[in-house]
Amino acid sequence: MMVVAPSKKAAMVAAEETGSEDATTAHGLAHQHGFRWDTDGVWTRLRPGDTDPVTGHVYTGPHSTALITAGDVLVVDEAGMLDQETARALLHVADQADARVVFVGDRRQLPAVGRGGVLDMVAGWAPTQVELGAVHRFRTPNNQVDTEYADLTLRIRAGIDPEKVFDDLHQSGHVQVWDTAADALGHLAWETARRHLDGVSQAVSVATNDDAAAVNEVVREQLVTAGAVDDTHVTHGPDGLRIGVGDQVMTRQNQPDLGVANRMTWTVTGITDHSEVQLYNEARRQRTTVDPDYVRHHLHLAYAATVHGVQGDTADHGDLVLTDATDAAAVYVGLTRGRHTNTVHIIAGTLDEAREQWVAAAGGTAPTSASTRPAQPPPRRPATTRPPWSGIRSPSARPQVATGGSTSPNAWNGSTRNSQRPPRLQRPLKTPWRPRTNTWRSTRPGTSTGRAGPGCSGISLRLLVISQAPSAIQ
Repeated sequence: MMVVAPSKKAAMVAAEETGSEDATTAHGLAHQHGFRWDTDGVWTRLRPGDTDPVTGHVYTGPHSTALITAGDVLVVDEAGMLDQETARALLHVADQADARVVFVGDRRQLPAVGRGGVLDMVAGWAPTQVELGAVHRFRTPNNQVDTEYADLTLRIRAGIDPEKVFDDLHQSGHVQVWDTAADALGHLAWETARRHLDGVSQAVSVATNDDAAAVNEVVREQLVTAGAVDDTHVTHGPDGLRIGVGDQVMTRQNQPDLGVANRMTWTVTGITDHSEVQLYNEARRQRTTVDPDYVRHHLHLAYAATVHGVQGDTADHGDLVLTDATDAAAVYVGLTRGRHTNTVHIIAGTLDEAREQWVAAAGGTAPTSASTRPAQPPPRRPATTRPPWSGIRSPSARPQVATGGSTSPNAWNGSTRNSQRPPRLQRPLKTPWRPRTNTWRSTRPGTSTGRAGPGCSGISLRLLVISQAPSAIQ
């Protein structure tokens, strides 16, 4: 059995849980089997003997640790975040090896960055499905399974009758309503700092990177005042915030040679005279050092993060700040991180206004991706019927540029000394990957049709999809 995941962080967790020594990402496995993609999202596949256009070396085939043989099982964990083109590459690899593929994930959590909807598509075609419904993560004060909140999270997940769900959440103490953003920020920062000082794990999620920076700045100020963080010898991350010994930080780019994964959290243990930052990850008992260039571009404070930053995490306490930018998937993920408490913070004048905001965010079905897919999954078909993967084509639209800043006009306005910073231009979204190789060709920009090549017409896989409820197996 081989287990892969869309992100390096998820792959590392999967490797730990299965006792594997190799944390392989889905992209990494595809790369081992000759798949390549450029900055425009154009995919190619190398054959043994071809020259790799990136390294200039001759491609000799996959490493022995990446080989898949007949009868093997390829498990794709967190498959809800898998994009269609990588899924297609893995299906080609498994099909050629006559291996079985198992997709595991939650279709209501955050979708893939690129063209998603993979779990929905597989669910419509897989001959076997297993739906997990028991929730074991949440605990009462006496450490028993909290079945009442578990049932509430399933109702949040379903998106049915959000008004009643809100009332039940409020009745059970999971909703806090604030008159102003400054009040919400002040309380959340104080509570986050207190828990951090007590050594309690937490997952504080907000809508945007700017919101996260605002919370992180205030939390850090309180930790400096408490003497838990050094503010005399510091460096600065890409958002301009100070970073010193004792700070909790998050790495935002994979660095395999250092054992660093995107969205891993660390504690700063030292800053050298050359501005290198020494890091320690307690969960993995791992130490590493990142250079000044990595710090300037990819190291952030991590007391609060966007929902993407906490997906997959389990903590003692979870907090979610609900704004106009919060959607159903973010609500669902943000309120299922904590074992003991989960709280949604809403800025509203009255409880009725808070309910309206909740309904606007949580009332819709969580989006699966930006891809266009049928409103209903395709009907079940016999396993011998040709699956739809050969027909996957990429969108013709070019990517849009996302601008920074919260979409909520009142979010954190005037609440910190950095609140007057001009909105930052976020990096452009990655171009959706468009396969174009000697085995397939996709739609090109400005056209509406594509042509499937000879390698796309015969995939006939033994598929299993496991669709899990929030933390169903934790």
